[in-house]
Amino acid sequence: MPVTTRTKKSSARRIGPRQWDDWSAHLASRPRPLAPWGRISASRRWPLSWSLAAGLDSEPARGLLRSLERWLRADRLQAAEVARVLEPWLSSVEQRTVDVELALECLGWSYLLPRLATVLPAAPWCEVWDGLLGLTAEQDHDSPPGHAPLVRQLLGGELAWTLADQFPEVPRCRALGRAARRRLSEGVRELLADNGLPHCQHVELVRPLLGCWTRCRALVREDGTTCFDAKASQRYERFVQQALQLSRQNGGRVFSANGTCRQDAELLDAALALVGRDAEQATADQLLPWRASRRKANAEPVNWPQSSVYSEAAQLASLRPSWLRGAAHLVVGHHEGAVRTELNLGSTTVWSGAWPVQLRVGAELLVPHAWEEVCWYSDHDVDYLELETSWSGAWKLQRQILLARKDQFLWLADAVAGPAVEALEYRSVLPLASGVEFRPEAETCEGALGQRRRLARVLPVALPEWRAAAAGNALEAAAGGLLLRRQTTARGLYAPLFIDFSSHRQKWPLTWRQLTVGEKLQIQSPDVAVGYRIQVGGDQWLFYRSLAAPGNRTLLGQNVRHEFYSARFDTEGKADELLALDPADPA
Repeated sequence: MPVTTRTKKSSARRIGPRQWDDWSAHLASRPRPLAPWGRISASRRWPLSWSLAAGLDSEPARGLLRSLERWLRADRLQAAEVARVLEPWLSSVEQRTVDVELALECLGWSYLLPRLATVLPAAPWCEVWDGLLGLTAEQDHDSPPGHAPLVRQLLGGELAWTLADQFPEVPRCRALGRAARRRLSEGVRELLADNGLPHCQHVELVRPLLGCWTRCRALVREDGTTCFDAKASQRYERFVQQALQLSRQNGGRVFSANGTCRQDAELLDAALALVGRDAEQATADQLLPWRASRRKANAEPVNWPQSSVYSEAAQLASLRPSWLRGAAHLVVGHHEGAVRTELNLGSTTVWSGAWPVQLRVGAELLVPHAWEEVCWYSDHDVDYLELETSWSGAWKLQRQILLARKDQFLWLADAVAGPAVEALEYRSVLPLASGVEFRPEAETCEGALGQRRRLARVLPVALPEWRAAAAGNALEAAAGGLLLRRQTTARGLYAPLFIDFSSHRQKWPLTWRQLTVGEKLQIQSPDVAVGYRIQVGGDQWLFYRSLAAPGNRTLLGQNVRHEFYSARFDTEGKADELLALDPADPA
């Protein structure tokens, strides 16, 4: 007789919303999950508002999120009140653009979803459930330009991770949690450089992304699993530090028209609470105004993080002499054919925005192609970044940005070189911030940048010192900001600006001279090499730039073989080198 084995079927019932009576009873009987903001020690308000602080919001979205927050904090829900808000929201979802606002609303409903089972019938509850699960699918949504990376992280990452946290007993949600962890880790690696800097084109998303990842990082599973793998977790920690790098002294974000608000304070404090390292805490105490009471005394030793940072992959640099309050802060980003820059002196933003350049060669107006970094250097004296772009007709431009840490000045210069002698017209504009104005001197070519007080003096050192001799060249206020105009007939030109932001030098007398550059007893033309001496009170500096192939040249008693050279004269008249650069070796 054949022998058969009978398999005993499991008596455990599958829990889920399709068995509504059992499911709603289960949700009502289980302990209420701790609200996500309840796991973030630094947060006192609704953490979804961290993303709304970036100007990505509208009043209807704020109103809905306020209602969701109020219901989550309430002891009891009123079914009629919830239904009045939920029904029109459900009817409009399919017609709406999948954007940041919709993603945040979905997160709010996901927080409330366990409690909704006690006041809603099966049909509307399951409609919300199915809609949220559908939006977590990995797909390309029709999101507004520039916001797509954030929308993907909010829906495919955070919403999926939150549903897995709220409904760990559902197998589909457990699988969703594994997918969310993968997507969030991939997002961190995709959107951040190794050192944690975001890409230049995503600077506006720094705080919304930080908010998304910080909320996720706070939702830790019972077994200790977080939303990131090991490498992504390290990069998130570096991102917290870089979020401080990309903050102004008033707590606001760089390249922002807005100041700081309460949401910014809570977001940064929550992220710092998760990272918890002394160096970042001390940096935040120095930089952020709401942490003034925790600011450490200078006598207490602190291992400060590096104050200047650059990433070729991110195409972004942040230059600071130090983390101490009142220090200068210059941010430079480049993406494709545009360069963006922002200068902050203490709590004042001097300029912020695109830094365009135009070059007319003969009758042709040239437009720059993509910018690329050719040199980054940082030491105790200077931070230096050099970018390069090419134009049609074998013309190229190299943009030099030098921040002197101790000497407290900026050297901004464009070096243009081409194949033949042409009539050249050059224009570049620094985008002055609202309320900052350029105040030119009456008889000389320099001027000052000021608001209620003088902030910095600007010297166009390639121009003659006296305005009467400038002849078609000028440094002047324009509609877009501070305009530098140069024109010449040559195979190249150099357009530098010396910006002195030392507060104690603002009233000292100043002068500058264009120097004679010699090679083999022959005076070199300005499209071969140029040199300048600048004096402010008792401080003096020397600058040299070769526009042709470098050679053994002399100026002001100095012998130079470099492509670029800058030095400070000491009290005995000796040149102390700040930076000397040689041309890159040919490939």
